[in-house]
Amino acid sequence: PRILFLLGFSLLGYLDFMLKLTNHPLVKASNNYTQHNWMIARKKDNLSFADYYHWGNRFYEIRKYELAIENFSQAIKKDSTYTEAHINRANAIS
Repeated sequence: PRILFLLGFSLLGYLDFMLKLTNHPLVKASNNYTQHNWMIARKKDNLSFADYYHWGNRFYEIRKYELAIENFSQAIKKDSTYTEAHINRANAIS
């Protein structure tokens, strides 16, 4: 019984970590450390406007305003005609 208990806890911990790491839509970004490191790893890639805009919104939701501003700024560099990115960056600044 103890072995099954430990295996069950291990499996639940792994699933929880993977859901947070993969940015599952049903899971809010409650683990800021994992989300931040995941974003740093992804910055090396060539992200699209939608990616930067999405990450800006995610960081704004968890009140990481500096990271939100960075991502909205990158989104604006990719497509400066999208007014929502300008508005969201202004909201993060204020």
